[in-house]
Amino acid sequence: MLADSVEAAVKSMPKPTPLKVEAVVQKIIRERLDDGQFDECNLTLKDLNKVKNSFIKVLGGMFHNRIEYPENVLQEIERKKTNGDSGK
Repeated sequence: MLADSVEAAVKSMPKPTPLKVEAVVQKIIRERLDDGQFDECNLTLKDLNKVKNSFIKVLGGMFHNRIEYPENVLQEIERKKTNGDSGK
């Protein structure tokens, strides 16, 4: 339930940042907790905190910024692909 909600919310974000992802994860867990959706399960607040941290770590890995290569490096990579050069 939590994983689906968190994943859908983060994927719908226009520009996810680590702080925004963390805020959304915390909000969703807090809403479920306040709504009583955990009242009949054996999860503790400590358990929910571990779940929250796991979600943040996994989602952070999905949405991390990629490094941008300089144009000359991209052109060299493309040239090697085209010429079949394996770099040996």
